[in-house]
Amino acid sequence: MKYLDEQGNNQVLVASFDALEPAKAAIRAGKLAATVDQQAAQQGYLGVQYAMRALAGETLPMETLIDTRLITADTLP
Repeated sequence: MKYLDEQGNNQVLVASFDALEPAKAAIRAGKLAATVDQQAAQQGYLGVQYAMRALAGETLPMETLIDTRLITADTLP
């Protein structure tokens, strides 16, 4: 984004991952088009749950999919 600003190029849409606060602020400022919330809290929660289940001898799924959320100016809380 800094390079694009320095070049005076406002035609490129930029997106990011992790939905961190600086990314949300950049969306509010109109500098960033979108960010992807990978639901880190849910990942951590499931990791702990799976660890507890593994310790209890349960068979765990080989793969777990967690929904991501696209954050744009229209969907910012």
